[in-house]
Amino acid sequence: MKKIIFFTIALTAALAVSPAYSENFDKGLKAFKQGNFEVAMVQWRPLAEKGDPAAQAELGHMYLSGTGVEKDYAEAIKWYRLASQQNYTPAYYYKGLLLLNGLGEKKDINEAILWLKKSAENENNDAPYILGRIYKRGNGVKFNRIKAYKWFSIGAKQGMRQAAINLKVIEGHMVPSTIRQAKSEVYDWMEKYRNE
Repeated sequence: MKKIIFFTIALTAALAVSPAYSENFDKGLKAFKQGNFEVAMVQWRPLAEKGDPAAQAELGHMYLSGTGVEKDYAEAIKWYRLASQQNYTPAYYYKGLLLLNGLGEKKDINEAILWLKKSAENENNDAPYILGRIYKRGNGVKFNRIKAYKWFSIGAKQGMRQAAINLKVIEGHMVPSTIRQAKSEVYDWMEKYRNE
């Protein structure tokens, strides 16, 4: 159930920010918003097959959620992977989530973390929260309060309420020296990725 909630929140956000690269993309977006998913697919698939990363990501969203097509995680990750290879940053987050959960292909925590970090670097507010959870729980990685604190803190600074809540919880289990170390990592990360 929690996985579905993450995907639903993330999918809603992505659909709101996808750029229109062409008239056909715009037609597909208009059709999608009107609930005419078949027309959206007719407009986006040829663009995606020709390499349009926005259209590729939209097909990924449709297959991920089962909107207008049968839900197919393998097909979703295929399109997210293609969009990611072109540095289309909205696809990074979804690719990371699918790899994290082993949906569409074999679970790969290290690759999932890589894509979630890239997503966080590109100001996806949900990615730091997911990274914090990975380190807080030790999901396929070594449990690490400092890294959990770092990612929850970054998410909280970006306005993610759940990250702020988890930050308070993890901070309650840390000694002052590790909090200082974690804050230093947050500062370094914010300087690197927010002042470019």
